[in-house]
Amino acid sequence: MYRGFTLTELLVVMAITLVIMVVVLFSYGNYTDSLTVSGAAQELSMAIRDAQTSALNVRENLAGAPAFPSYGIAFNPVVHPSTYYLYADRNSNGLYEPYDGCGTMNTECVQVVELRDGVTVSAVCDKDGVCPPIGVESLLVYFVRPRTDVYFSFLNDSGIPVSLGSAGTGARIRLSSSGGETEEVVVESVGRIDIQEL
Repeated sequence: MYRGFTLTELLVVMAITLVIMVVVLFSYGNYTDSLTVSGAAQELSMAIRDAQTSALNVRENLAGAPAFPSYGIAFNPVVHPSTYYLYADRNSNGLYEPYDGCGTMNTECVQVVELRDGVTVSAVCDKDGVCPPIGVESLLVYFVRPRTDVYFSFLNDSGIPVSLGSAGTGARIRLSSSGGETEEVVVESVGRIDIQEL
């Protein structure tokens, strides 16, 4: 008596294997998109913490800055969706003014951060999740020594602060991948930073 597999059994096993491989391969793209956005959200939350640490620890800034400048992160998803900026508020006016480049004597820009792999800042939102709030184009998240609280400035297209009332006491920075995955970095006025999948 011969023991073996029939042609039908082999074809069924091969078909099942093929279906499993197709499902895994199509899911891989979504998985890598999700990892890319998660990584960018983690990096952004660490950059916000870095700004807080710089403000509290009296990070040395370029000559001509006040002794204890505020530090923050500037976002403009309309003009620079794949970039955000770590800055030192050298003139203490609560605004980010890049002037000429980054890291020079005539700028508040400390570091330019380029988001990788097609991730962009797709929106800046108020604490209630309105994206973007009416009349808002950009967002500043900053820290003033010696306080650990977070301050927020929502700006219009002319760079003028827009008052949002209590909705302006927190912010959500929405990150999106080219494949459609989205996460929000939620920053509260007490300094809490949370990452939420959408």
